Amino acid sequence: MTKLLGRGIGYLRGNSYLLLVGTALALAWANLGNYETYKHVAHALHYPVMILMSFFFAEATKELREALLPGGSLNNWRAAATPTMATIGGVVAPAGAYLIGARLLGRPDLYAGWPVPTATDIAFVVLIMRFIYPKRRNAEGRLVDAAATVFVMAVAICDDGIGLGIIASLNGFDARTLVTIAGVAAAVGYNLVLRRNHVESHWAYLLPAGPISLAAFQYGGFEPVLCLVPLVFTMPHEKEDLGMYAEINRSDEEFKDTLNHFEHFWAPVVSLNLFFFGFTNAGVQFSSMGAATNLVAVSLILFKLAGILGFTYLGVKVFGLRLPEGMEWKDVSVSGQAAGIGFTVSLFMCTVVKIAPAVAAEAKMGALASFLAAGFAVAIAWVTKAGKYANKEQAPRGRSALA
Repeated sequence: MTKLLGRGIGYLRGNSYLLLVGTALALAWANLGNYETYKHVAHALHYPVMILMSFFFAEATKELREALLPGGSLNNWRAAATPTMATIGGVVAPAGAYLIGARLLGRPDLYAGWPVPTATDIAFVVLIMRFIYPKRRNAEGRLVDAAATVFVMAVAICDDGIGLGIIASLNGFDARTLVTIAGVAAAVGYNLVLRRNHVESHWAYLLPAGPISLAAFQYGGFEPVLCLVPLVFTMPHEKEDLGMYAEINRSDEEFKDTLNHFEHFWAPVVSLNLFFFGFTNAGVQFSSMGAATNLVAVSLILFKLAGILGFTYLGVKVFGLRLPEGMEWKDVSVSGQAAGIGFTVSLFMCTVVKIAPAVAAEAKMGALASFLAAGFAVAIAWVTKAGKYANKEQAPRGRSALA
């Protein structure tokens, strides 16, 4: 029984289903149990959970870093620049749609909530994308993810970074911001010295640079979830792309580069923390519906897709960029729709923007409703025969293809 339970937990963790379990528990407790008790528990867990989420963002950035290497889907600058164009569209379009909608409704009290639909829940997006695009064996026998997953991860990380930057800018830049920049620069500089001296242990790159970067982010009023991202670019890495979260038949001792040591050491912690991330952020009561609900939901589900698809098309057709190798326009559509899942990150944004509590409660319901984008992404993939639905007359049944 113990062995079976261990396998079950391992399956949930390995497939990021613990994120769904934590989310379901939060919603059930918030709506069927004592909401005040839930808020107390979630608040107590929030800070350590968000600190551990910095490792999730760091590992995601690590995959993007390696996608820029030879063999990676973003190795060519024209392909690498395309997610940047998509990110711009994924921020401008939903934010603009929200503001226009608030103006048409004659609700100036809603204006301050415009950063909420700029967010993308990267954890849920990766979960959905890996469901639609199961891992495949490459020519070297390595189990890797699709270029579309790399693409949408790049967009998600960038627009979340932009969103958090927007919040920080609304609070004003001052001397503390300069201290933040100096602190992060010092951490990066320290790691570059380590790299120049051929230091390989990932612990050396995390300590003391990680705490320094974390302290700098917090001192400047920035969210700490991105504090490890700059450090990823300082760690020694493979000379070619191994594939996103590549499963390679060799022991940890055989991983010669620091980035892979870092990823494989922290992967179990990151996966388990997704449960607590979902639990601490998804506890929304199904009681507050209003104009902000509709604006946030529509902006995320419809205009995030429109912005990503439109700006990607603009980049390719007007500026001479190109889609990453292995991607077609149907994959861009699926990725754009999946990016409309604002969910827990949008819920977090609702708590930091300066809007009235009643409006924030309505906006949280819109963030929760944005999870419908996951179903629409699957539907687009099925209709366009993208991902695992390619060359199939109907959607496969039975066991999930999620790797």
